[in-house]
Amino acid sequence: LTDRNIYDLDHGRLVVDEKFLAKSAVSVAPVGLSRSQNNIVYGLVDDADIDKSLKDCVASGNTLATIKSVAGFNLRLNEMSCTGCHQTHGIAGFHYTGADPASEPRRNAVFVPGSAVFFADLPRRRAIVEEFAAGGHPDFTRGFAA
Repeated sequence: LTDRNIYDLDHGRLVVDEKFLAKSAVSVAPVGLSRSQNNIVYGLVDDADIDKSLKDCVASGNTLATIKSVAGFNLRLNEMSCTGCHQTHGIAGFHYTGADPASEPRRNAVFVPGSAVFFADLPRRRAIVEEFAAGGHPDFTRGFAA
């Protein structure tokens, strides 16, 4: 819970150490994030520690754009998980399955190559690529549900 990690989480730039990355994930529906199985970061860090760290981070002169509370911290961190991203329709990149070839039987074919979430996210992704191409620094603060 360093100031740097909180700031990077808030601005969508946190790099999670590989030892914490999932090898598989389960997304339980319906009722999304209200199901405990879909909130994998809940209880990972004590709420009192999060609250103190958020206050210390702001007191150190950092400006947080999206995280304003313990609940906001937990939601933002959860959105970075496989399950959390899927449940919040966040920035998932795995929604592009591709279309099946014309030879595939129609009853089993995928006709639309990407999900509605994927197509809705394309303008945000394009803006990021264009900003990098222009030598800039994209703003990753937005684009998450929190």
